[in-house]
Amino acid sequence: RAIQVGLLPRELPALAGWSLHGGSVPSRGVSGDYYLATLRREGSELFGMIVDVSGKGMGAALLTASLEALAASPVQNGMAPGEIAPLVSNLLYRRTPLAKYATAMLVSVDVAGEVNGRLGFTNAGHNPALLVRADGAVERLGATGPPIGLLAEAKFTQAERTLAPGDLLVLYTDGIVEACDPDDEEFGLERLEAFLVDRRGAPLEELSEGLDVELEKFVR
Repeated sequence: RAIQVGLLPRELPALAGWSLHGGSVPSRGVSGDYYLATLRREGSELFGMIVDVSGKGMGAALLTASLEALAASPVQNGMAPGEIAPLVSNLLYRRTPLAKYATAMLVSVDVAGEVNGRLGFTNAGHNPALLVRADGAVERLGATGPPIGLLAEAKFTQAERTLAPGDLLVLYTDGIVEACDPDDEEFGLERLEAFLVDRRGAPLEELSEGLDVELEKFVR
């Protein structure tokens, strides 16, 4: 557990005009969830990634560590999300059993210069990221390729959007939307969207803490 927690960011980049928040609460001692946020290209671009490895427990945690190591160099070398996904997927496929794979959302955001706010993303079979606009409109950024490590020669595409002032981009794993109440009803994507729209102007730490409270109330 200590090793896995050590892979997560100790602190997130501080960027003028931008707010970032991240966290992970494993459902067991260790899990297959991982996230990263780092600056690159001399501080002009923010790269973010969230990963959910299939399964739970020690096996998933080991695969998470392997995936983190495989992605580290391409990320720091400035490769785009649409380039990193197939590279890491092919490497992971050759190193793991067929039943082992990972869903992932990879994003790059220009945070300086003339293209400030440009978002590039590749969704490798992951839960759709939610782009909540300042006016409350919501767009689901769905899959642009299969899970990482699932196919020998997987194809991925990269899509683009633009983030404007007041917009909120939310990446998450299925631990939130698949949280169940005592009647086996899932929290679901619609409840998450409604919560985010209602709290979209709140500071991110407050928003995150509020979501934790909502989930606790729901699962009872």
